[in-house]
Formats: sequence, structure tokens, C-alpha cells
Amino acid sequence: MIKSFTLLILTAVLLTSCSNQDAFNFNEDLIARGDSISNIVNSVDAKMTTFLIQNKMDSLELVTTNAEKKVIDLMLNIQNKPTPNVKGATDYKKAFINYLGYVKSLFSLYKYYSTAKTEESKADFLKRIEEKSAKNQEWYSYLVAAQAYYAKANNFRVSGGSINSKF
Repeated sequence: MIKSFTLLILTAVLLTSCSNQDAFNFNEDLIARGDSISNIVNSVDAKMTTFLIQNKMDSLELVTTNAEKKVIDLMLNIQNKPTPNVKGATDYKKAFINYLGYVKSLFSLYKYYSTAKTEESKADFLKRIEEKSAKNQEWYSYLVAAQAYYAKANNFRVSGGSINSKF
């Protein structure tokens, strides 16, 4: 489903000459939050696959609704978190929230698929899921670029030059 998510997990951020500890700490905080959502996505993805194969639409609806709520909660938590007054922080935070919005929209589509009443509407949702999933790399690249700019502007580097992904 979300083949390139795990967004920020396993990212080893190395402080090389950070002139602004707030910038570094903000990045670390977003990485930690990314780890928590990655765990949710990994868990839900396996369950979704099982429920789709077994045609357990009630279970699919429940698991995607719960995942959707967790992503929304995380988005609101990050949105309400104070943004440090350092270069690129607002754009980095926005990119992170936008990517989470993308993930939430995938869960929403699966939820709607699970409640679709006709084969025609299910086929429509599957098509929309495929189209949305195809845009993952675009959303992810935007997030990686925002983090890379943020790190460079604030004098620290991200190991490997970008956000690493398990997928």
C-alpha cells in the first residue's frame, strides 16, 4: 500500500556543526513522530492485506478507521507544535503534515472501499487507491527535499543525505 512510507524511520541524523540546537531538536522530534506513524502503517498494512484476501470488510473498515484517526491525531499534534524560528522549519513541518495527509487519504479510500455496496463502486475505489498510491514517490520526494533543505540551512546533515525508508 504505502510502499515508501516509514517516513523518517531508521534515519540517523548526525549533528555535525549545528549552530541552532532548536533546529536539530525539531528534526529529531519529527523523526520520532514519524517512527510512531511508521509502526502504525506497518501494522495496519499487514492487517489490511489479510482482511482484503479474506473479504472481511467490517474488519477492514474498523482497522482503517482507527488508523485514519491516529494519523489525524498526529497531524494535529504536529500542527499545534511550536515551530522553531529557524530557516526552513515552516516548510519542513508543512511537508511532514502534507505527507501524513496523503497517508490518511489512502486509509480513507480503503475505508470507503470496505463499505462500498456494489462491485462497480468497489472497482472505482480500487482504481482511486491505485492512482493515489502511484503518487507516493512524489509526496515522499517533497518531504525528503524539505528535510534536506532544512538540515543544510541549519548546519546539520542527515545520514545518507535524505530520509531513509524501510519500504
